[in-house]
Amino acid sequence: MTNLLRFASLCALLFTPIAVEAAPPGSRQAVYDTAQAAFDRDDWNGAIAGFTSLLPKEHGRPLQTSEAVIATRLANALFQVGRYGEARATAARALAALPDFQAASRIEALRTSASAARYAFDYADAAAGYRRAYAAAEKAGDTGSMIDTTAGFAIAAMTIDPVAVGHDLDALLNDKTMLASIGKADLPTIEDLRARAAINAGDSETALKWIDRAIDHSGGLTTQINTSQATIRNDAAIVSSLRKDDESARKYLTYTGAGHLKDMRWIGRYDGELPVCSTFTDVRPSDNVVVQFTIADDGHVATALPVYASRTGTLGETFARAVGSWRWNPDLLKGVNGFWRATLVLQLRCQSRPRPDGLDKPIWAAFTRWLQAHDVDAGADDSDSFVATNDPRLQQDDIAALPALFGRFGQNHTSDPDIAARLQRVLAANAAPASGYALMISIDADNRAWAAEGVRLAARARASALAAAVPAFRARYPDDIATAWLDLQWALALEDSGDFKGAQPLLESVQATSLSQLPEDAPIRRVAMLHAALSAGKLGDAAAAQTHLAASGLNADQCSLFDTHPIPSSVAISSSQFPNEALRWRFEGYVREAFDIADDGRVTNVRTIVSYPPFVFGPSTEQAVRGFRYVPPTIGGQSVGCSGETQSVNYRIPG
Repeated sequence: MTNLLRFASLCALLFTPIAVEAAPPGSRQAVYDTAQAAFDRDDWNGAIAGFTSLLPKEHGRPLQTSEAVIATRLANALFQVGRYGEARATAARALAALPDFQAASRIEALRTSASAARYAFDYADAAAGYRRAYAAAEKAGDTGSMIDTTAGFAIAAMTIDPVAVGHDLDALLNDKTMLASIGKADLPTIEDLRARAAINAGDSETALKWIDRAIDHSGGLTTQINTSQATIRNDAAIVSSLRKDDESARKYLTYTGAGHLKDMRWIGRYDGELPVCSTFTDVRPSDNVVVQFTIADDGHVATALPVYASRTGTLGETFARAVGSWRWNPDLLKGVNGFWRATLVLQLRCQSRPRPDGLDKPIWAAFTRWLQAHDVDAGADDSDSFVATNDPRLQQDDIAALPALFGRFGQNHTSDPDIAARLQRVLAANAAPASGYALMISIDADNRAWAAEGVRLAARARASALAAAVPAFRARYPDDIATAWLDLQWALALEDSGDFKGAQPLLESVQATSLSQLPEDAPIRRVAMLHAALSAGKLGDAAAAQTHLAASGLNADQCSLFDTHPIPSSVAISSSQFPNEALRWRFEGYVREAFDIADDGRVTNVRTIVSYPPFVFGPSTEQAVRGFRYVPPTIGGQSVGCSGETQSVNYRIPG
């Protein structure tokens, strides 16, 4: 035993410990102690409950100094659980009462407010907040907080003012005292941020210098990788791509593991929108943004931030905010390693138009009204509402279980016989309307189509599923809007599979629906007329085509209001169009293309709007999509084609 240890042991024997009296149960001190203990073990909800109870409910009354310190802790806990608006308001309340000598609490409140603004995608306010936090830390001589707030400012202002970010990071990296305080594990992250600032400022040479340092200081290119190394290597690939050094870009991507996932079909199965190209919002078709984000276990995007934007200003924030609202089906994520969900990086562009009105809206509306009439909260009005496997409603067999059962059936992407049987049983037991059964039939067809490979096979699978169910449904509900909707879905699936002759009687059946069930201006009727015209033209009956077109009342601009999905005649991408460099590096990927269809059925204005991995599959896919052909959407000299069409492509290496 060393003398020091011996001395400590002797002290323990010779001196009686002084007892610390516990605060009386229920006292303010006891409540504070419990809340602080919860805070220290990251029990944020427990901390929130305790700290909130210690603060005055009247927000108009100024806080005392001790209360302001508590409010600072409360703001931090609120931030940790994603209640960003409340965190900012609570931090502001604390700052109004914190005196200068409470420097640590003031710095904490300023940093919490700035971070909450950043996570809420208010980057300008976040950047200003980090500036204030830095000034407070500098005044207090708190080197660690100065480093942290510099990094926070860099992340918030990266695509807003990359020149200012570069200036601040240079000052940090050139200060020997500050540099000595940066741990070895953190230095590569700071260097990576400096490289990001350079590429966003258009200085690729400086970016290359700093990204090389970041890779070197993070351990080089090894097969072992953590999330920090994945981020740095992804950024190195972006730097190389922007420098037109594709070989280096592929090498860095290979060492992230991107493009080598076991199954990447889930990546494109998000529920969400991209920003719409608009002069009003200053989002242009040529804009290019790379967003890094993390998907939580329940499928929502937990964090999203712009890595690169082709223009400075609010562009990066606009795309990060859009991605931040995306959701994934949790069931699709079950087999996905958490590492991939924590390191996703997508290259994005704006879409030409927002999502068109769905033809299923009146069906969902009718079913929702029926549920509400039976005192059932329908929640979201479609099957994209995510339902967890442990949702308590799934344990029920009464009418209250229907929203959850539909949610599970719609997100399984397989025709689950157990869910289907339960849905059928509960619908029958409660005398459900036609809309409920129609939705079940359509979702089942979607599930079968999803499992098929390629546009044509998916259309055939969907058409087969509808063919098996719709005739019996029509016999039960012969003149109903739900029947017309299913007939239209069946006809569209047949058209997509190339069977225009089979589609014609179904489209005529839709048009034969009574006006009391399907009004003259109903989208379902008008789209059926449009497709009857297109199919008749394809079959060589020009007179019938013109009659249907005139009856539809649609002009050249209106069909984009509905999800009509133009009829493809050739939309295949052959194995010969798999990019050679991607094959050589064994990359697989996902892209989503946007394009317009000209009046001769040719594709124009092709743009890659989603690409994973970034900068790999976009150019080759664009070239392939330019060869797509659609049934010429021009009849009688009048175009009825739609702009802003999209097509997703999954690249997988055979075997």
